[in-house]
This record gives sequence, C-alpha cells and structure tokens, in this order.
Amino acid sequence: MLFSYSARDEKGKLVTGKIRASSRETAISLLLQRGYYILSLTELERKSIFERILEFFQRVGKKDLLIFWRQFSTLLSAGVPIDRSLKALYRQTKNPNLKKALSEIISDVEEGLSLSNAFAKHPYIFSDFFIQLLKAAEISGRVEQTVDYIASFLEKEVSFSKKIFHALIYPAVVILIFIGVVVLITVFVFPQLSDFFQESQVKLPWITRFFLSLGQFLTSWGLIVVIFLILLGVALINYFRTQEGKILWSELQLKLPFFGELFKKIAIVRFAKGVAILLKGGISLPTAIEMGGKITANAVFKETAFEIAEGVRRGENFSNLIASHSDLFGEIVSAMVAVGEETGKIDELLEKVAQYFQEDIDSRLAILSELIQPIIIIILGIFVGTLIGAILWPLYSLILSI
Repeated sequence: MLFSYSARDEKGKLVTGKIRASSRETAISLLLQRGYYILSLTELERKSIFERILEFFQRVGKKDLLIFWRQFSTLLSAGVPIDRSLKALYRQTKNPNLKKALSEIISDVEEGLSLSNAFAKHPYIFSDFFIQLLKAAEISGRVEQTVDYIASFLEKEVSFSKKIFHALIYPAVVILIFIGVVVLITVFVFPQLSDFFQESQVKLPWITRFFLSLGQFLTSWGLIVVIFLILLGVALINYFRTQEGKILWSELQLKLPFFGELFKKIAIVRFAKGVAILLKGGISLPTAIEMGGKITANAVFKETAFEIAEGVRRGENFSNLIASHSDLFGEIVSAMVAVGEETGKIDELLEKVAQYFQEDIDSRLAILSELIQPIIIIILGIFVGTLIGAILWPLYSLILSI
C-alpha cells in the first residue's frame, strides 16, 4: 500500500513524501521511527477486486508454512548454511506458490539481499510478524533460534486452529443439512399438498399456511432470492474488508454470548504469545506490541495494541496502558505485565498469561464439544417436529371430520 504523508521532523521542519507499507499502522510506525511528528497520512492506492482475488490465490496454508519453517529450523540446527537450506527446501516443497517464492528468495539472497528483506518481498505468504523476528535475528545473530521460535509458534497455532475447527464443524454441517432439507420439503412437498388441502376444505393451522406460503414464494422467486443472497454476501464481504467493517465485525464477535468470551481469550493468547516471542527475538517492546495486535486477527485488539504501543513510545507503563483497556484484557493480564515490568521479565510473564488463557480455552472448547451435539439435536428435533406437524396436523383434522 502506498501512502502520502506530511510531517515535521525533530527540528520542526515540514517534511512531505510517500511511503509504502503493508498497512496504515505500519506506515505510521515507520514514520515515527524516523522521528517525524505526523500531520497527515493519506492512502494513495487501493487494491482492486482482481488484486484481492490474486492475493487470495497467492496465499500458502498454515500447514505448508509449518512444514517449511520446521524443516528450515532442522537444517539450520544441523549446521547447513542458509542458502543451501533454502535450496534443499525448494526441491522438497510441493506447494507451487511457496516454491515460486522460495525461488525468488534464493536469487535475492545470492545477490546479497538480507534474509528478512528477501522474505519481506512476499507479504502474501510471510507475515510482518515473521519478518520482524528475522530482522532482529540477523542483528543479534540468532537466526537459528528465531526460525525455531517461528516453527514452534506455528505448531501451536495449527494445533489450536484444529481444536476450534473440530468443535464447530459438526454443528455447521448439521445446520446446513437441515436447511437443505427444509428448503426441499418447502419447495417440493408443500406445493403438492396445497391442492389437496384446498379440495378437502379443511381448516389449516397457521404453521401449515406459513409453510405453504413460503413454498409458493420460493417456487416463484427462488432464483431471485439466491441471486440477491449472493450479491448481499459479496457486498458484506467487501464491507467487512474495510477498516470500519473489520472493527464492526470484531466488535460483534466479542459481544456474542459464550463465544464472545472465547474469541476474546483466543485474541489474548495470540497477543501474549506473539509479544513474548518478539521480545525474546530482540524486538523493541512498542514494535512487539503492534505486531502482537496484528496476529490476533481482531481489528479491535489491533487498534488497541497500536494505541498501547504509542503510549509505550511516549514513556508510559505497559501495565498501566493494559489496565486502561481492562474490558479487553481483564485484570490478570495487567497484573502479570506489572510483575514482568518490576522483574524485567515481561516475555516470561506474557508466556504464563498465554498458558493460563490457553488452558481456559481448552476447557471451554471441551465443554462446547460435549454440549453442542445434544443442544443441536434438541433444537433440530423441535424444528423437524414443527415441520412434520405442519403436514400431519391438517391431515389428522381431515381424518377426524370424516
């Protein structure tokens, strides 16, 4: 993304120019690092639909990335040089997008470009989080340990994602099947019964009349309804890609009953883990906080993390800033961070925070997995009973009237 900016430098001189960054927050961070006081920042180019589609197909799944980073870590720990390790990984990689990126990275590294800058040229595959870690690793000479950190982080993320997927896939499939069955019965069964009920002149209950009307509506306007839903879906997806939409969607997630608290704790775990790993990798605290906010995948946490990072740059205490957002982080996080500030071990205390909330999430997911199946069976049983009742009720009344 390209931004136009106007700012004042440390001497108060007006400075204008353009800067390219992956996001608005990153652009602000880069300008602040130059010592600029930002007056305005305007986005000059927006991604077209074609670019967004292309970006989507250029992505690489977490599983492939996990395999790559773990193999990279193993090769480096065995003493294989970086360039030879990358070439070996290129030969083994089957993912076409990753293979193409590795080919370009190898060429860049051989031409003298640093490893972090070579990876940074492929933002659709390697996130800012990994790039920042690699930059710090190159300065401190801890590339091998940092690559191992990244691999371990991805292993936990993949494992965590699987737990959430397994907890939600069953109800999602059952609900989709139920919706399909309801549509089939409403469209194909009820219209055929309509003539029979009219000829019998039996008094129809309201639930039967509702399904008959619904069936007639879907038969006449079904195609238009499908087209409308598709267009509505596209419009909503485009809206939720905007900054305002992302914040609204994140706020809705956090306000959901039961699931809202789960989403909040998932974001805290990712934030705490991310900041801890970045601090261990030698990244400054403000930058680590910003990166930690980004990997939460929640716009509310991302914006809050950016505000906290700015406060830390101004000299405010990290723990006090966390405490001022207790609605998101709660009291435990600020208390643990305060202890970390006193002992000089913020990274270790954040790891404990992540472990504490991870255990709580695992417990909630276990409860969810146990309860969700019987709850869904009961709810679907009520709906199916209602649907069958709408058919049998008038038939029973007809039998009694004979």
